[in-house]
Amino acid sequence: MAKFMEEVDGTSGLSHTNHVLRSVLSGDIESERRRLTRALEKLGYSVISEDPLYARRGARGWAAYYCSFDILDYPRKLKIGLKALSPHATLATFDYAAEHFGVVSFKGDLQTLRSEAEAIIALASQNATITLCTACGTNQPDDSRFCRVCGAPNVGGAPAELEVLRLTAGARTAHHKISAAVIWALAPFMAAIVGIIFLGAPVGRLTTGLLLAMFGNLLIWLFVLNASRRTLKPDLLQPLTLPAKVLQPGLTSVIAAPLPEQKYVTEGTTELLAPKPKEREKELVYRMGRDTSPTD
Repeated sequence: MAKFMEEVDGTSGLSHTNHVLRSVLSGDIESERRRLTRALEKLGYSVISEDPLYARRGARGWAAYYCSFDILDYPRKLKIGLKALSPHATLATFDYAAEHFGVVSFKGDLQTLRSEAEAIIALASQNATITLCTACGTNQPDDSRFCRVCGAPNVGGAPAELEVLRLTAGARTAHHKISAAVIWALAPFMAAIVGIIFLGAPVGRLTTGLLLAMFGNLLIWLFVLNASRRTLKPDLLQPLTLPAKVLQPGLTSVIAAPLPEQKYVTEGTTELLAPKPKEREKELVYRMGRDTSPTD
């Protein structure tokens, strides 16, 4: 578990972003190395080597075309240096290197990288926690989704640092989009004023250009508002449905759609059983050609 997070160095600017942070983890160096490796893989990193711990993550979404406002979408390299301070304490140094050709990053983007480092530590600390299966009580030392004895789903939530990371990245993305929208909104008007005053351009052509620019700016602002809404109120994911015996007091139960009713084969739904005695008697009378039916 992290005791503190210290910023060693950080540079932002055009095309490159670097950030170095340090934190003390409560665990021996080899255990922390394994936990950090699993945490990196959970966040989509590809671990290249474990000693030293080196991971990479490729571009995703619009960052593949260098058109994203989120620094977490761009390719990143992360080196985590581990140093044993004591048998139960390890110093971890996070060295980030993000590449965003032609895109400018700012100081606030360094905070996003710090939030990701905190999320990695939180995931690693969660892996170290030994939990109990709520169905059979067996120890679950790893992060498996199901109990290794009875097969029941393990109940566990994501650490709060992941939500902090999502909100931080979303807020920075919305901030960049709003700033870009303001620039795109003011640029046509400034161009029109310069054209009318200094270049003597026809007013009609400038008016048409301004109308088109205003329409484009409206679309940009709608896109910005939609991004802000998704950041503040994301779509809820479908939770994991647990059997009734797994749910315990204090846990949030999930009411899922009931399973379709099972149709079992019973005596009333099969014709393989012999008829009742009275029905056998009627059938016997019919076969013998009698005119009268048997009495009860």
